Amino acid sequence: MGHHHRSGSLRQSNKRHKASNASNRSLDRQAGAGRSIKSTSKATSAASSGSKASRIHAAQQRREKGRQQLLLERRGVSSSVVVVGVVSLSGDSVEEAASLEELLRTHIASEASSSVAHHHSDKSLASICCRYNISTTCALTLLTNSTAFYNCNLKQYETDDAAIHAALDLVRVCDVVVFALDGNFDSNNEDDMMSERGERLLTALKAQGLPTPITALCCFESSEVPNNKKHRDRKKYAQRMAITEFGQGAKVIDVWNNPNDIMDDDDVTATTTTKRSNSILVRTLCHSCIRPCKWAHMRSHMVSDGSTNNGYSYNNDTKEFAIQGFLRGAPPLDVHSLVHVPHLGTFAIKCVMEVAQPSLFNNKKKTLHSNTEAKEESILLTSDPSKRRDSLYPFASPDALEGEQNLIGFGNSEDESFDGDDEAGPRPAGWSDYQASWLDALDAANDDDDNVDHGELGAILNVKSRPSSVRDEDDISMESMERAALLEQRKKEHKKELDFPDEVELKKDELARERFDRYRSLKSFRKSHWDPKENLPKSYADLYHFASFKATQNDVLNEVKRITETANNARLENVWKAGSFEKNEDVEMNSVDSDEREEMLDRCVASGSYVRVVLEDVPQSAFDSLSDNSLVSMVSLLPHENKISVLHMGVCQSSTCEPGKIPVKSKDLLTFRCGWRTWQGRPIFSQNNLNSDKHKFERFLPANAFVAASVFGPVTYTPCPVLAFREPSKDNARRQLVALGSIIGADADRVVIKRIVLTGYPVRVHKRHATVKYMFFNPEDVKWFKPAGLTSKHGLQGHIMESVGEHGTMKCLFNQPIKQHDTVCLPLYKRIYPKYASNEEEENSPGISKLVVM
Repeated sequence: MGHHHRSGSLRQSNKRHKASNASNRSLDRQAGAGRSIKSTSKATSAASSGSKASRIHAAQQRREKGRQQLLLERRGVSSSVVVVGVVSLSGDSVEEAASLEELLRTHIASEASSSVAHHHSDKSLASICCRYNISTTCALTLLTNSTAFYNCNLKQYETDDAAIHAALDLVRVCDVVVFALDGNFDSNNEDDMMSERGERLLTALKAQGLPTPITALCCFESSEVPNNKKHRDRKKYAQRMAITEFGQGAKVIDVWNNPNDIMDDDDVTATTTTKRSNSILVRTLCHSCIRPCKWAHMRSHMVSDGSTNNGYSYNNDTKEFAIQGFLRGAPPLDVHSLVHVPHLGTFAIKCVMEVAQPSLFNNKKKTLHSNTEAKEESILLTSDPSKRRDSLYPFASPDALEGEQNLIGFGNSEDESFDGDDEAGPRPAGWSDYQASWLDALDAANDDDDNVDHGELGAILNVKSRPSSVRDEDDISMESMERAALLEQRKKEHKKELDFPDEVELKKDELARERFDRYRSLKSFRKSHWDPKENLPKSYADLYHFASFKATQNDVLNEVKRITETANNARLENVWKAGSFEKNEDVEMNSVDSDEREEMLDRCVASGSYVRVVLEDVPQSAFDSLSDNSLVSMVSLLPHENKISVLHMGVCQSSTCEPGKIPVKSKDLLTFRCGWRTWQGRPIFSQNNLNSDKHKFERFLPANAFVAASVFGPVTYTPCPVLAFREPSKDNARRQLVALGSIIGADADRVVIKRIVLTGYPVRVHKRHATVKYMFFNPEDVKWFKPAGLTSKHGLQGHIMESVGEHGTMKCLFNQPIKQHDTVCLPLYKRIYPKYASNEEEENSPGISKLVVM
């Protein structure tokens, strides 16, 4: 039989030529002689369908929709009102800064075609609303740092600290902030143009985040020629400062007095320059691209307009608090969500009332009227308590009989060890489940109820030994001599921690097994398992636990983004205004179905609406904390943001902070200003390890290094800035900005481990064997820590073999020969938890809140 070839899997297949049929030659070859084939795209064929007029009309609609969308993104608000904040960086006192701010605001308002001034109860200016001829679509609301929120903060802080916190409150509600520099200072040194108070204020504002910044060099009292050498030097300093602080492209504008105030009437140059500089400032405020703070823009918020009674009122009989103004922010206001009013608290919305918009903000009217149009107020939307997404009570109070848990995001397939069915009493701290089972066995063996241990043994063993004479440094009743001694001791501990990190010294009369009974040994800090639910303190029973905070945050923010996009599209199509939804048959629904969109926007009020929001169940004591001469702001909370959990913040003690000579220690009493909310807590600092589920505890806040600060606080989604202040003391009369950073997340299962190291010295070595002394001082301690592993500073690994003598000497074996000058270390670990600002007696007493969020 002859050989013949059969095709199979082993047949050789040669590569084809890479030339495609898209060349002109191949097209002509396929078409044949005298024919040509033209390639047409799908976009061209789709565009060719329909008449020419319809195509032009569709392109015009797309262009107009894109332009309106771009305006919404640039303006940052859906209304035509731009809030401008004036903050002075010059002046050593609050009075000097207030005078410069008021002069600049009056100067900006003098250029307006129409304006309305609102006053506080003490006849001081609260806000000025202006409209200019150069901009028919934009109106300005001018606020100053010394009049907007200063008086409300003055009830809690000193004058300089109140000015800083008032500026932080002002900047987060502004679209543009104007920093005023005094160009009439007497000193020849330009560095004196910004005072020390201004540097502190600017540091805090930059840490929180700034909207569009503008620097104004004010020369109101000067009669000099604007282009002289001294003024040019000051202008160069202002430009260098603006570029350094705000980046490239920062705007610096000269502001001079009015032409009528020029002393020399023959100086034409001064008058021309003055007119040009004044018009530039007003034109910049009206036509600049507005970029509000992202963390403030992602939530619906409002600032009172200051029209009548500063724009808010309180009813003593019904306990209702009403605030009036323009809704701001990207998303619309959901009436079923909770709102937070700074310095007042968190409350639920009762209803949203439609209020007639002032005629100054109405583009159709050009005449000036201080009163609003004659229109009856009506209820726009009413909140349904059964549809509220969050509870006003921030702490978890699960009902065990109903099977409730303080868990968020956990599925039914999770481990059932959190059901709370274990009725055993508290165990001693550090005891495992196996050790605690012996207590249960002893309880079951006793028939007499009087002899049963109901957790008394665990409660006794869990009590930390603390001398009664030792008190915290923040104790007000402490004597000055005692406070000075404790501060000196803290400085010594900080220096010792820097020189010998984590090392502890055991005294001869101390028992290591009793002092370190809460600690355990780990074979590997990174790989060894540590159960995050093991032996949690009582304070964790009131916290909310997230299965995945990142997943919960993504779901919430995606929903907010979806509602925002739907609301913007509905407003651009003119089918939804301020809570009323009307179907437009001429507009085709492409992204969201009409019924679904109507259901989504049925409970919302559009951003940019001028409304009055009524809050219910506001106590009289909370309203008394406000000032009669201050404005009020309000922000809508996202889902779960009223719940208390363990917040983790990435903070840093930079060179611009002011900790002073006293180091910041873990569990010190600090005030956290996190976005819109402020509270006090005792944080713990730790390293943020990315390749491990355990994070090393830091005893002190390191300088110029980023660490994670864990503290009890309300859940807050990122991005959100964090500022940590230390309360004033007898040694320092002002509040210190000790750290700044941002939110990392909320996770009660984040394990923070405190590490200690016991050291001993080899007195006799022989190859891999060594006799170690001065680590322990009795043989019982050696036997207790015999299962723990040893390390050395030269990188050796070993273990304890046996005890020698009666003074704590022991024989050890290592994996390699040990040298005489080496140091033997025993690392031990314990989990650390944050604390509330109040002490343990106040936490356990009824009627006292553990955490007050303002």
